[in-house]
Amino acid sequence: MVEFIDPTLLPTIGAFIFVFAMVFGLLSYVKKFNSAVNLVIAGAFGFFAVLYEPLVSGLMTFVRIAAIIFAALFFFLILKEVFKGKEGSKTETFPLLVALALLLLVLGILWPTIGFEVAGISSTNILWIIGVVIVIVIFYAAYKHEG
Repeated sequence: MVEFIDPTLLPTIGAFIFVFAMVFGLLSYVKKFNSAVNLVIAGAFGFFAVLYEPLVSGLMTFVRIAAIIFAALFFFLILKEVFKGKEGSKTETFPLLVALALLLLVLGILWPTIGFEVAGISSTNILWIIGVVIVIVIFYAAYKHEG
């Protein structure tokens, strides 16, 4: 079988891609620099992350958890951008509240089929933690809503 990538390099490549994607995504969201500068900064962060071996091994250990956390973070950021009002007006929070409630409902229904586990924490406790965080975000968004 022909191997294009050495299997021993996969953790290093995975760590570079993960750090690069996270930094580039956050810089693109902030919109402080143009896209070329964001690429250079994200590449530098990815390069230095690969040079630090404990980070590479730690990322490979917890990459599933980190990917889920960052995916949820980007989901909330995208929802915030979608429901953002016109310049100078307040963000409309009702659609965000409905989306978060639906996310919690779907997550609760599909949780047994997801089968997500972390060493030392039961799957049910993880669902409770996620649910409590979503409910806190819902209450915070309702608190910030004026009207």
